[in-house]
Amino acid sequence: MEQLGLQELSKLCFVLIAGGLGERLGFSGIKVSLPVCTIADDYSYLKFYAQYTLACQERARKLDASLGEDFYVPFGIMVSDDTHDRTLALLQANNYFGMKPEQVDIMKQENVPALIDNSAKLALNDVTGLVQTKPHGHGDIHNLLYGSGVAAKWRALGKDWMMFIQ
Repeated sequence: MEQLGLQELSKLCFVLIAGGLGERLGFSGIKVSLPVCTIADDYSYLKFYAQYTLACQERARKLDASLGEDFYVPFGIMVSDDTHDRTLALLQANNYFGMKPEQVDIMKQENVPALIDNSAKLALNDVTGLVQTKPHGHGDIHNLLYGSGVAAKWRALGKDWMMFIQ
């Protein structure tokens, strides 16, 4: 089974669902900037996933000598209004953690009206009385991949598989 998977490695893309903030975890930043462990503060989840992607990319090159230096494993990131700028800044400040900027596709999810209960009662802003909105959530990724053209772009690159990271 492993051998079958390795044969398909060059046809793989990664998709990171990263629209959230770390507020429920007592963290003031974006979740992907959280350290993976307490030993290395600068080793964020985004760095971990980027390095994993690069390792798969290198393994694919070793398995298939026809893949040149131009070959890359695409890495998509779903963000929200709350996380877009900080995710992009984290990538840029760290030189995309070794990835090529063109291999990273950032897709921003839309906000939708927020509900406060199972009866679908709308959440209202206490000050303005306007309906509160929140990011659409994990279920939006498939629509974003299709609507943004990223799925078609990856398909044109010969990619058949997506691995979702949540």
